[in-house]
Amino acid sequence: MAYKTAFRYLGLYEKSYRSYTPNINELSSFKDIINIYSNTTNQTEEDVVSHIDTLLKFLNYSDFIKHDAQTQHRQSSHADIEIVQNTTQVIIEVKKPSNINEMPSPESILSKALYECIWYYFNRKDSVETYEIKHLVITNGIDYYFIKPASIAQLSQIEKLCYKYKNNKLSLPNTAKLYRSIEKILKDNDYENKIVWTHISIQDNLEYLYKLLHRNFLLREFVASDNNLLNNSFYKGLLDIIGLEQNDKSLLVQAKSKNSLVYGIMQSDIEFDDALRLASTWINRLLFLKLFEQQLISFNNDDNSYSFLNRLKRFSDYHHLFFNVLGTEYNSRNTYVSSYSKVPFLNSSLFEQIDLEYKCSISFLDSLDLNIGSIPLSEYIILFLNKYNFVSNISTENTDINPSVLGLIFEKINGYSDGAVFTPAYITEYMTKETIDRLVINRVNHYFVSKGKEPCNDIEEVKFLLDSCIHIKEDKAKINEIFDTLRICDPAVGSGHFLVSALNYILYLKFYLGLISIPNISLDIQNDCLIVYEFKDNDYKQFKYNRNNQDSLNTQKALFTEKSKIIRKNLFGVDINPTSVNICKLRLWIELLKNCYYINQTDMEILPNLDINVLCGNSLISSFKYKTGLPPSIDFVNIYGGVSTSIYMDNPEQLNKDLLDYRIFS
Repeated sequence: MAYKTAFRYLGLYEKSYRSYTPNINELSSFKDIINIYSNTTNQTEEDVVSHIDTLLKFLNYSDFIKHDAQTQHRQSSHADIEIVQNTTQVIIEVKKPSNINEMPSPESILSKALYECIWYYFNRKDSVETYEIKHLVITNGIDYYFIKPASIAQLSQIEKLCYKYKNNKLSLPNTAKLYRSIEKILKDNDYENKIVWTHISIQDNLEYLYKLLHRNFLLREFVASDNNLLNNSFYKGLLDIIGLEQNDKSLLVQAKSKNSLVYGIMQSDIEFDDALRLASTWINRLLFLKLFEQQLISFNNDDNSYSFLNRLKRFSDYHHLFFNVLGTEYNSRNTYVSSYSKVPFLNSSLFEQIDLEYKCSISFLDSLDLNIGSIPLSEYIILFLNKYNFVSNISTENTDINPSVLGLIFEKINGYSDGAVFTPAYITEYMTKETIDRLVINRVNHYFVSKGKEPCNDIEEVKFLLDSCIHIKEDKAKINEIFDTLRICDPAVGSGHFLVSALNYILYLKFYLGLISIPNISLDIQNDCLIVYEFKDNDYKQFKYNRNNQDSLNTQKALFTEKSKIIRKNLFGVDINPTSVNICKLRLWIELLKNCYYINQTDMEILPNLDINVLCGNSLISSFKYKTGLPPSIDFVNIYGGVSTSIYMDNPEQLNKDLLDYRIFS
């Protein structure tokens, strides 16, 4: 049979709808309506119709609900409820709970209720009206069955039967005989396996039922949004805090306000461009910490005691958090930061002081009178960030900020003077997939053709070949080696959008090809985002890390380890703008942060150093002929942590080897 789980069925028309997050208050009210109904007894069919009416009106169908007395069909041939927008869009057949003989079952959709729906579906003025119907629903208020109309439309034998009955060309005296004829055709031709349907009960996941009944799904109004679409209020608020504004030509210029980070920094005799770079560094850290804070709360069963940003009242508090907490190992912290006992050490260079901070510490701003209205700027920044919900999943809430949008915002801010352009998600997803697929196919073909296999034309053939290999362990080990040697470099990396897209797709592709195995886990790419699902309670749900569950820990650890490996071995970037380099690192750390995990009661797995993978430079002209010696200006001390350039002057072969070891060239 063509039964699909509710999770799979939700992705029937737009797979990203599976991970759409409903409004929490609306979902709660929906559950209340369901609970009230579930506590009543001896419901009649009219009671069920009234209950479905209540649900539909709550879900904003009020203007489109038509009942059997309002529909114009042949007598005794009308649905209990129809949702009509010019023409019928949804057919809903209702039964009372005690009428189990006419209802489908979770094991089989075949039932009188189905035959009625099929007749209502084909009993239209013309085929155009028939094919405009978007869903068929059968319910008794407790069990809901959703049927894809297109799978009914292909049953031509039944369509002809209904057409003849509608036009009085059959000797069937009533619809009861018609339903038996429909049943016979379905059973004789094994057509049940062609009907696409799902079942969900009010005892199951009510979020799924909400999403199935919502206009987004039944009327197909859901539109997958680009995760990188700009949230204008958030963007404008950040500009005010940083100290930028748009002029008449929509270009960013220094704001006139004297209550901003840039203005405060410039009071220490730092020029505007450097002040903007320093302000961006501080904002980078705060946005990362806002995401980190929400992840900590989520990792600990939504325990709000893991929040810590609200403790920041003065800019000196920011300094302590940046360097004495986040930049210091847990056991080495001073006692005065004990209030941050639940904040782990992450080993990120994001919390190492940059050169400009030796000229102007963030604590310096406490000596200035910086206020937004009557609120000190140091407090206002946290209040502003708390207005938004930083999420890692797809959502349509106006106050939700996805990590992907941060790249867009900072490319607009940092590229204000040099024409930086942010690439939309659908372009990066397409280019990444096409490029990596082709690269993998070519290298896999080189390996398998040498073993006498036919070359593959697409990734699906690669998967089939791997699944059918006799020496599967040996072959998969070799394909893993191929993935490990991939080198992907963005020579104008900007915010790291392409590298993040490549990270997610490589991980997904390795999982798809069976090179990574995580029990009860499924991966998907939706709108250029990696979505992780776990199989739980007989269906797939979005994975959420629970530090107290060993299986959950194993999954989180496997995802973090694989992501870290891909970043270190496969992904590289260069940009002429040092702030862009830092933002790129930030974006990659954020992707890792989603799967960070506790290694004990207080410490989390540390983030890798990305200084070798993402470098500042001009990818067009910043080069040197290392085989003929190095110019004195090349500073390997900073890059390699203490290696003197002098050892290479007479030994270019050693330099060549070391560069390969550090994966600068390959």
